[in-house]
Amino acid sequence: MLNDGLFPETHRRVRLQSLLLSPIGPLVSLLTNKKKLSQSMSAVFGKQYPLDTETLDSMWDMLRLRHGERIMHKLIHYIPERIEHRERWVGALQTTKVPLKLIVGPVDPISGSHMASRYRALVPHPDVSELPGVGHYPQVQAPGAVTNCYLAFRDRLATACS
Repeated sequence: MLNDGLFPETHRRVRLQSLLLSPIGPLVSLLTNKKKLSQSMSAVFGKQYPLDTETLDSMWDMLRLRHGERIMHKLIHYIPERIEHRERWVGALQTTKVPLKLIVGPVDPISGSHMASRYRALVPHPDVSELPGVGHYPQVQAPGAVTNCYLAFRDRLATACS
């Protein structure tokens, strides 16, 4: 898992997320532009691995595909769903026999080191890697480090099974 807002009690929304969930969410969707997206994304990337133009362009292009920017207020409903289903979803993490690995960008203001701490407190045998200086998108900001963490996890599992 990568920088997931697993626990509603530790999830810290950015301003754009709160606005999209508010009664003016549809209007906020219509008014969102590349500059506003850049401001919001820059805040979650952190200083060591800042948002670059190519990544912003790609994010904006994906969001605009089939006019997704117009329905952002609908896409954000995963946040209240986490609250509604928290006990069931967290319970699954706590009782699963499936090996879990969490890779976190600790400087992520939404679900960084504070969420990783909660994960360690609630999930038995937590396997967590925090990538220094990385924000909300470890797979974009430090893909090599994410790959190395995953491969080490996979190799440990393979060794344990042999």
